[in-house]
Amino acid sequence: MACICEGPLEGRTLKGGIGWMTRSTQKQKESEVLRQLLSATGIQPECEPDVIGDKPDVMMQMFGRTVGIEVVMYQSNKRVAGGERRAVEAEWERLEGYSKAIRKEHAVFEHMYVLFRFRNIVPPRNQYEEFCQEILQFIRSRQDSVSAEPEVFGISDFTSPLMRKHLKAIGGLVLKRCERDEWDSNITAGFVDSYPACTISKIVSKKTELAKAYRKADELWLAIGQSGQLSETVLPINGAYDFDASPDLQDSLLSSPFSRVYVFTAMGLFQWDKREGNWQRIAGNKPS
Repeated sequence: MACICEGPLEGRTLKGGIGWMTRSTQKQKESEVLRQLLSATGIQPECEPDVIGDKPDVMMQMFGRTVGIEVVMYQSNKRVAGGERRAVEAEWERLEGYSKAIRKEHAVFEHMYVLFRFRNIVPPRNQYEEFCQEILQFIRSRQDSVSAEPEVFGISDFTSPLMRKHLKAIGGLVLKRCERDEWDSNITAGFVDSYPACTISKIVSKKTELAKAYRKADELWLAIGQSGQLSETVLPINGAYDFDASPDLQDSLLSSPFSRVYVFTAMGLFQWDKREGNWQRIAGNKPS
């Protein structure tokens, strides 16, 4: 593979800037994953990575060998309340964003933390205004009693129709005083994928099939990034054990063409090396 050697990559910008794959949002995310990978592992290619061309996404030279890196974003695609996690989460984000204008207009929302516990999904978009007005009136009626200690409300406290319909009967709404106003919900808090091995196994299997058409390389790596959305966050509660304990994941890895697989998680960066056959958390340390 032809390349122009210009010394270590540290402190320099890869050619083409943020658009060196494409200018799409997805490709921007993938390019950021590569930057994070090189930074976290301390890996320094001999030349600038070749990022213009067919799959895999990146080709780089290391120790006289060509390493191809395929970059993919983690997506659980698990379904809740009749829709995919990310779609349901996005509806909450849209409602929370809509509420900001109303919250700025009314002093009652200042220094007020509001936690919603929805029965399943948020009200439909054509009911945002009505729902926000119901919350406004409810807080007005309770503002004198709200303190820094959380106060929990349920169905017996709700008199307006949308609050009764969409909020849980027990603990559907929590209010407390805080330094700034904030709206939070159980929709995002409960969406972190705490058992990601199955999803990663499917990603590896899919990429294994696609790798048959990849450009030739001496070695292939797979880097799985996360977007920052809670529904797309990898949370291996028990560390590397959560990955090692999955037979399906181990089978998909061993039958794949990837010699290394990297996964960015809420617990740090994890690496699987085919030579060793197990996972280890490497975080910001340089792998051996």
